[in-house]
Amino acid sequence: MSIGAAPVSASFAALNDIPPREERVKEIKTTVPSLRLDVVAAAGYGVSRTRMSDEIAADKIKVNWQGAKNSSQPIKAGDIISMRGRGRVEVCEIIGQTKKGRISILLKRFI
Repeated sequence: MSIGAAPVSASFAALNDIPPREERVKEIKTTVPSLRLDVVAAAGYGVSRTRMSDEIAADKIKVNWQGAKNSSQPIKAGDIISMRGRGRVEVCEIIGQTKKGRISILLKRFI
């Protein structure tokens, strides 16, 4: 059997014999002033809020696999934010407030 000019071989394997793919994730612990979509997504992807607002307006951002409504859409723990071409960010935990009133959150970015 060949694909183009390259010879190949294939065989059946039991599902248990195939190792699961490792998830490459990066945990990000940060503080944000509010739980708006543009603020949390900007923290997760490392870009400015203005750029993130532009991406939301261009319909490149989805929250829980649904198109983002607007930049001020509220985000809660467990939400998954996905950006076309940049991957996904999961809001793992809302830790609490800091002394200055900012909200401490834990994000998991899938690389």
